[in-house]
Amino acid sequence: MNSVRTPWMTAIGVLDIVLGAIAALLAVVLFLGGLGVSDSVNTIRSNLDETSTREFVTNEVIGHADMAEQELETVQAFILPDAGVSLLLGVTLVLSGIGVLKLARWARPVSMAWALVCIAWLLLMEILDPVDFDPLALLLFLYPIVMLYLFSTREWRDVFSRKSATTS
Repeated sequence: MNSVRTPWMTAIGVLDIVLGAIAALLAVVLFLGGLGVSDSVNTIRSNLDETSTREFVTNEVIGHADMAEQELETVQAFILPDAGVSLLLGVTLVLSGIGVLKLARWARPVSMAWALVCIAWLLLMEILDPVDFDPLALLLFLYPIVMLYLFSTREWRDVFSRKSATTS
């Protein structure tokens, strides 16, 4: 019996490819932004040293500069790992989407593994809270949860477990 790709499977496959490509692109931008953060930390350090010798500088200004330096250093520590994981998740999502569109047997376990890793990474970032996330960032959890649900249903499990796969 041939497997038939449902409209939902097509939608998930296309969404995987689009969202994965966007995530990979954003990971590259995040990495490049991390280089800018490193330059900013160095600039703050050198300017703070220079400014602290001037008479008109108040303790409040120095305090704000110190706080900005600390925040940038915290963000800097998370940028490279976040960029790396985001790139890996993005590329995996693109490959998963291609597999879903082809109804490849490996697409289901790869998609489910992607969803679990994505949820774990998002939870870790929420717990560690390296930057102040908007409450709407919790919506990022929605897509991997939907994927886990869909790939766990009997219909999807049956379609991806069949040996001969054809698309409609």
